[in-house]
Amino acid sequence: MSEYNKLINDINNGKLSPIYLIHGDESFFSDNLINAIINSSVKADAVDFDLKKIYSKKSDENQENEVVDFLKRYPLVGDFNLIVVKDSKNLSNDFNLINSYIENLNKKSILVLSFNSSIDKRKKVFKSCLKYGIVFESKKIYDSQVYQWIEQQSKERSIKLHPNSIKIIADFVGNDLSQIDNELEKLQLNSSKNQVIRPEEVENIIGFSKEFNFFELTKEIGKNNYQKSQDLISYMLKNSKKYPIPVIIAVSYTHLT
Repeated sequence: MSEYNKLINDINNGKLSPIYLIHGDESFFSDNLINAIINSSVKADAVDFDLKKIYSKKSDENQENEVVDFLKRYPLVGDFNLIVVKDSKNLSNDFNLINSYIENLNKKSILVLSFNSSIDKRKKVFKSCLKYGIVFESKKIYDSQVYQWIEQQSKERSIKLHPNSIKIIADFVGNDLSQIDNELEKLQLNSSKNQVIRPEEVENIIGFSKEFNFFELTKEIGKNNYQKSQDLISYMLKNSKKYPIPVIIAVSYTHLT
């Protein structure tokens, strides 16, 4: 996360690289990085002229040529040409044209190669991007890091969350960072500046069920309320997609420990 934060700060401060290779299966990081690069390198009045986004397709054999041709030109309105290639694995089998371009960069152009999964680090395109630009692997965070992530993101948004509120969000959302970001945005829009948002407010604003949630389960276990605990677990097991069994076990174990 520290690597991501540093990279975002560099981009926002105008410290741009001519090449970005972003790979990995966490779309939250990659989408935010791409948006930051666009906002920092291409002004609003230049978007229609100097920004190009493509989704690469195996069926289009000319796409790699088109990418390189765009990179070699000079910007028409702004300071940079920017081309963002989504799903870059389909752009080429060998990336020969891209590799040749990287060795003779146009300093007025920025290339972003985005891959939906991790790339083979032995490939020449990976090594070339690492040598002449920036490579970022967008990995999903571990479940054990979710609480800290929510805590950090809420501080950045100036949201004050009660510790149990953080726990409820972590229990219900898991490590889906995009959904966490959406839920925090809801809380930000529906709370006052210095308000400490408590669990019941999280449930009301976001829509989590007050009766059936992990927080209520641990509370009833703590009260030795066998029947209520059984009812909650029974309901959760019938809705295992929303309440995964490993999460029920983990939450109960953490509470009892």
